[in-house]
Amino acid sequence: MKRKLICCAALLLLCTPILAGCDGKSSGGGSTSDAQVQSGTQQQQAAESIGNKKDYDAAYKAATAFFKSCVKGDREKVLERSNLQKMGDFTMLSGYNPSEEDMKEQIDGMLETLCAADGYEVSNGSCNEAALKTYQQYLAEAKERVEKNLTVDADDEKLAKKALEVFVPVDLIYTFETRLKYNGSNAVDTMYVLHTEDGWIMDVGMLQAMVDYMSQAKVKMVDRMAKEISDAMTAAVKEMGADAKKLDGDYSFVAADFAGASETASDIAEVFRFKAASLDADLKEMDEVQLRMKKGELEGLAIRKIYGSGPTYGTWPTAMIEDTMYYLANTGDALKYALGEYDSPAPF
Repeated sequence: MKRKLICCAALLLLCTPILAGCDGKSSGGGSTSDAQVQSGTQQQQAAESIGNKKDYDAAYKAATAFFKSCVKGDREKVLERSNLQKMGDFTMLSGYNPSEEDMKEQIDGMLETLCAADGYEVSNGSCNEAALKTYQQYLAEAKERVEKNLTVDADDEKLAKKALEVFVPVDLIYTFETRLKYNGSNAVDTMYVLHTEDGWIMDVGMLQAMVDYMSQAKVKMVDRMAKEISDAMTAAVKEMGADAKKLDGDYSFVAADFAGASETASDIAEVFRFKAASLDADLKEMDEVQLRMKKGELEGLAIRKIYGSGPTYGTWPTAMIEDTMYYLANTGDALKYALGEYDSPAPF
């Protein structure tokens, strides 16, 4: 299950976004001028890792400027050189809804902790093209939600419009290993430096908030598809009349089963698939559909739609919720959840 750590001040804001992994290579050290001389393949790999040296130097400079402000205890500069001031928006878009007072108290606590550092190290910087590609894809999907009216209700539409205000375009992402020092102890993590139209900035929540927001948005969209498909199947059963009572038990279909179905087939399940798909074209694009019928009456269904690297499940009559979805092993589990038969969504 993905992490939701934006609101955890104890982690000093150093929460690594689950956008995409680094490329496994690294370059840099205490400063760009301190980089060791490398030769052959190592040198080539280092060059590939940091990308354009001018961009790397600028990102490194932004990272060190941020941490220098922390060590100096300059709260104003810490805010100016990061997107910490937007933490309330990031938190809201990640699915939390703290009060304004609670959010202010938390940001003050984060600033206090950061500004208590008495030293820092920034090293192993790399151009994170994988994270950039994922973020840009998510941003395009976020815009599509508004432009194509893919939101599920008025509140979701309002949230989608808010997301477009908060998630700014990014054209470069650099990853750095960081170490903040506190009275001889170290807080180590990975931080992301983003290049936006306003220049370089240290990210303390936007990338993770984007992951959380789009993950929830996809669950909402697929849940809406599940409800619409259930309506289409109920209508298809009515069209079939008494023959529909032969539909009894659990069924599992993929997109090709709906696309290739015939209205004149001898198989009653195929006729059902044809009629349902003629009422809802989304069925021809589902990766998998599982449903339970009881003598022609639809009792529950689950659909699986692949977005990016993993599946998103939608269910009816019990609507899927994001936190539960990450415990599901397959569409069969999703159907059990839809029917109220999935006993324990958490393994602990």
